[in-house]
This record gives sequence, structure tokens and C-alpha cells, in this order.
Amino acid sequence: MHLKAGVKWVYEAIRNYNVFLNEDDDENGESNDRAKVIKHQRYATRLYLTLFIVSFYVLIITTITNPQSIAVTVSNITPELFEQLRSDYGLALSCPCSTISIPYKAFISNEVSFDPVCTSIFTSRQWIEALYLPNASAYLLIDFRSTANSQVSKDFL
Repeated sequence: MHLKAGVKWVYEAIRNYNVFLNEDDDENGESNDRAKVIKHQRYATRLYLTLFIVSFYVLIITTITNPQSIAVTVSNITPELFEQLRSDYGLALSCPCSTISIPYKAFISNEVSFDPVCTSIFTSRQWIEALYLPNASAYLLIDFRSTANSQVSKDFL
């Protein structure tokens, strides 16, 4: 008998639950029938609680079903194994290429060759120092020697 009374009490508590304040005056100018106002408040409470429980449920399910990524490193991979992994994991598969199996010297070669201008006498230190003449003002303005020192940066030396 106590179980039946407990279930009835829970049912009545849920049925009469109201999260709103019971106000006597209605702001919209409608009837001040207290029973009608309480009835609408209980409907609103049920709707509010239903939406709250559904949104909480969706949040929990989304959190639980969120996939967690695990990084697994596979060594000595063959093309067949790579194709199988790609068919199994699709876009989740990544190859960071932090290590390489073929050394760079096997397919890259560096041969340095200088342009003829770079190996010219006109880029030598001796030539650039020669541009700074102590008596450069003795030459006419159309003479290269009078303006040569202003055409070369001193940081180059």
C-alpha cells in the first residue's frame, strides 16, 4: 500500500508542479481567474521541462557519441597496406611525413653556379673601395667617378 501511495504522491507532485509565481493580477487585462492562470502556468511549466529534458538529452547523446581520434603510427608501410588503411579510415587517415624513408640526396642535388655579373671584377671589394675617391669633387658631374660613391651602399663593404 505504501508503494501505491508513493506513486500517487509523485504523480500529483508532477501534475501540480509550477515554476512560475502565482500572481493575482494579470498584466494583459484578461480575466483574473486564478485557476485559469495557474492552469496556464502548469502547461508552460510542462512545456519548459519537456524542452529542457529533450535539449539535455541531445547534449548528453552528442557528447557521448562524439568520436575521439587516436593516433596510431604504422612503420614499414607498403602500398597495399596504405590502400587498405585508406579504404578503412578514409579522410581520418593522415600521413604527417615527419620522417622520410628516401634520403633527400637520392633525388635532390644542389649545384651552385654564379651569374657572370656576380663573378665580375665590378663586384669585387677592390673595385668598390676604388669608387670612394678622396678628390671626387674634382671631376665634372657627368664623370662617373664624381657620383660613384653615392651609388654604392657603405653597408656592402
